[in-house]
Order: sequence, then C-alpha cells, then structure tokens
Amino acid sequence: MKNWYLLVFGILVAAQWYVPGKMVLESETLLREGKAFKFRLAPVDPTDPFRGKYIALNYHNSRYNTSTLWTRGDDVFVELAEDEEGFAKIIDLSPVQPNHTNDYIKATVRSYYEWDETVIISYPFDRYYLEESIAYPAEEVFRQLRRDSNTVAYGLISIKNGSGVLSAVILNDRPIEELAREWRDRPQPVEE
Repeated sequence: MKNWYLLVFGILVAAQWYVPGKMVLESETLLREGKAFKFRLAPVDPTDPFRGKYIALNYHNSRYNTSTLWTRGDDVFVELAEDEEGFAKIIDLSPVQPNHTNDYIKATVRSYYEWDETVIISYPFDRYYLEESIAYPAEEVFRQLRRDSNTVAYGLISIKNGSGVLSAVILNDRPIEELAREWRDRPQPVEE
C-alpha cells in the first residue's frame, strides 16, 4: 500500500513540473526557431506605464482597416510582414488559421468600428516583465525616453505558427534593462 502512495505522489509531482516545463520549452523553441518581428511601440498612459514589475505595452500596428465585420472578443489570426523600415505590419486578418505562412499571430479583437471599418487588436504580448532591482529605473528611463518624439521604441517578438514570445523592449537600439542599469548605477549628485 505504501508503494501505491509513493507512485501516486510521484505522478502528481511529475504533473506539476510538466506544465511549466512545457511552457518554458515552447517559449525557448519560439525564440530559437520563430521569425523575429519588431513591433513599434505606441505611447502608453504616462501616469501608469508600469503595473507591478512589468511594462504595459501598446503597439502602433494594432489597428487595421477591413470590411469584414468583427465582434469584441473574437479570435483573429493576424498575418504579418515587415515594412520598408523593418517593423512589423499587418497584411491581413482572418478568422481561420492561415495555411500559406508561419508569420502570423493569434490575437483577440478588442473592438471594431463599423463606421470606418477599423478593427483594434489585442496582442497576447502586451506585458514585459522585469527583474525587481531594475523595475523602477526602467520605469524612469521609459518615461523619459518616450517623451522624446525621436525615440525609436519597439518590442522584439519571435513568432511562429500563431504563437509569439516577447524577448526584449528596445529604446533607441538598446535593451531597456541596459538603460535601466545605467540609470540606477549613475553617480548621484552630492548634497551640500
């Protein structure tokens, strides 16, 4: 009877490790085998870009004009390509998974405006988590650089077969973590 309990316990332990292990493996596979797209970041609410230890991200290419009627909450397959500057752009939306390309992401319709035939998409990678020690410096750097209209900001997302993984937030060709560490470690003014 004791062996039976040990067997059940072992199965439960293995099951608890299987789910997160599978998620990590899928993310690593996407990063290694997926195509990297640069999604240009749109301004976020300046009073609340951070929620806890992540940055809330908005993307420029979350709007698309289409005559197809959509309903809030619909699943949508967003087919992507690169524009002339190397940033991701939407080339088509579909309610069914495309079979002619791997360069698409499964997303959700946030809203549809029939009067101007515009659909707004919510991507599954709208949060970028940071380690605790650089969260506040990253918030400050993000706010300062986003005020400058010349700042080039984008999320680097690896995409394959409808899934995507956000691997970096880049501001002026530098990862936000690097900029945050510099801000955190800068010499402090001497108080008199």
